[in-house]
Amino acid sequence: MTQFVLQPLPACGCKLSPNSGLCFSQVETFDNSTRGFNQLLKWSRKQTTPALPVSFVMEATGVYYEPLAYHLHKLKQAVSVLLPNKVRHFGKSLSVKSKTDRIDARIIALLSAHEPQAFVLKSHKEVIKKFDTEIAKCEARIKAVLKKEEWLQEKAERLLSIKGVGLMSLAIVLAETQGFALMNNSKQLTSYAGFDVVERESGTRVRGKTRISKKGNGRIRAALYFPALVASRHNAALPAVYQRINAGKESKMVGVVSLQRKLLLLNCSMWISDTVFQDKPLASGDQERRPLLRNKDEAFENKVGRSTDLPTLDELPYDLSRVKPSFVSKLYERFS
Repeated sequence: MTQFVLQPLPACGCKLSPNSGLCFSQVETFDNSTRGFNQLLKWSRKQTTPALPVSFVMEATGVYYEPLAYHLHKLKQAVSVLLPNKVRHFGKSLSVKSKTDRIDARIIALLSAHEPQAFVLKSHKEVIKKFDTEIAKCEARIKAVLKKEEWLQEKAERLLSIKGVGLMSLAIVLAETQGFALMNNSKQLTSYAGFDVVERESGTRVRGKTRISKKGNGRIRAALYFPALVASRHNAALPAVYQRINAGKESKMVGVVSLQRKLLLLNCSMWISDTVFQDKPLASGDQERRPLLRNKDEAFENKVGRSTDLPTLDELPYDLSRVKPSFVSKLYERFS
């Protein structure tokens, strides 16, 4: 099999020989125009063997690949368009450190999924089947643990009433937070999961974008990613929040992260207060569910905890000179 790749200018051919060896052609350059495309086809015919299938592979670089892709498609040629990150990571797997158009052309020419070996497909299917079996065992085990304690199962069922939150995601959140037993307020929980917003500003030159710290439990953030995506579309109360936050933003991830944080705090609030989520749009005058969606700390007031617990980092004042001396002395007493 022979396949060709064309980035904005360079093209390279890679031929699979009968002994499974790879043979590269010289890297040639062509104009990214109809005339250049026809020259590419004429050149490719000289590099191919009539009995072998030919595939053209290119990287999705902006919109520059589209004219060639449509041109080859009209001529009934096999065309594949690759994601840039796939090409980049494949190059890293080959220990290729340099990056030029010619090197990229050779890397892309190596990528092929046309007519893979039968034993490879069989092996992948067996691995997938094994993973599916183990996942099913884990889910069954989690359900069995929940059924052992009636109160635990009831609480879990209430949290599963939130559209977007599944059993595995909920199990991870509860396991990583020990059922929110050690959380005293929403700021502490937000910081523990790494959802707290940090600013990067120093002097007059360093003015970075605000972002979450990610200095927390990454397993919680990962477990809430797909629930947030589902909630942004199918949870009646949250799509409006998602759209409002993303208004004017370049990246939609801002809204996704916001929903991840909101779902985490919502889980905690419902776990403590033993309430069921009502899947309906939040009206402007709806006061009943507003504390849940605003993630206030009323639910934490009923938690059992020592009044002498140390404050979280988010609760410490940033300027101790503005704090009453009695409060500072109490802080020193707690740390001593």
